Amino acid sequence: MRVWDRDYRNGPSPDFAVWPLGTPEKDLPENAMVIRKRHSLITISWPDISARRQVAPPTP
Repeated sequence: MRVWDRDYRNGPSPDFAVWPLGTPEKDLPENAMVIRKRHSLITISWPDISARRQVAPPTP
């Protein structure tokens, strides 16, 4: 939560996706957090860092 608050709160939203269990790792988004469920994989990822540079910094 602290990383999100510091780096992403005022920026682009994360992307959430659900993948079938057994999806090859190479097919998942790069640098995504992967949550393994019984029948699926859930990925959470953010746009790359170059997109974050265009966002105003968080207010103190």
